[in-house]
Amino acid sequence: MSHSRRVPEGASPFLSKEERGDHIKKWKQITNANENSLASATPYSYGAESREGHKNKFFDIANFHQESFINDVIPRMLSEKDKNKKITILDTGTGVGFFPDQIRKAFGDKVKVFSTGVKKRSAKEVRKRIYKNMVGLPKNEEDLPSEHFSLNLHPSDLKWRSIKELSGFEEFDLIIDTFGEAFYEFGDNRDFKKLEEYLRIAVKKLKDGGYISVAPIRISNEEKEKFLNPLEHELGIRFVVWGTSLKILKDKNVKKE
Repeated sequence: MSHSRRVPEGASPFLSKEERGDHIKKWKQITNANENSLASATPYSYGAESREGHKNKFFDIANFHQESFINDVIPRMLSEKDKNKKITILDTGTGVGFFPDQIRKAFGDKVKVFSTGVKKRSAKEVRKRIYKNMVGLPKNEEDLPSEHFSLNLHPSDLKWRSIKELSGFEEFDLIIDTFGEAFYEFGDNRDFKKLEEYLRIAVKKLKDGGYISVAPIRISNEEKEKFLNPLEHELGIRFVVWGTSLKILKDKNVKKE
């Protein structure tokens, strides 16, 4: 017996123009709690400076996902790609965009990175504040050492509030969600219905052979069997619960129902 809620045939899991306005209004209410804390020492729940290799493990993205995208995942995906094709990456709930910056600096024109998250104005304010508080660093971008991130927000960052807006956008090879939409949709109430809605949309935006990593999230083997396993054959995916993360592989060899 399947415990999964099916989307009616022909229905789109993405938002219509009318639904988009309502969803963004609701999403603003969720993110405003973070945006309104800009005056605090920690503007976002997992830290505006979050990226891989941060000396504070609470700000280290690899620690939450229990694997390195910079050292392992993206290099592996590039090795399996045609040399003339780029890896397309979406970072959902990107904070102020430091992690996409890190990926671009590591792989250059081999990747295209986009992100969703809070409004650009708030992200720009936080980026400026972080640089201002970096003792000994010059305040002009052209004087910043190359190992530090750009003072400006990349044009491809925070293009959208939600992944639910991307019905007409290209598919991705890799989707990374760190304290992003899945985290807020699932919530403290462990709402598997909302988590499923998010996963359906994320999988729709994933290319065959693509990969999604969601963290932090804790799902027991019993919960996986009850709520997630029924989706595997329907959507042509595989789920792996790995510590505090959930991995989703879109496998073209898995036959859909």
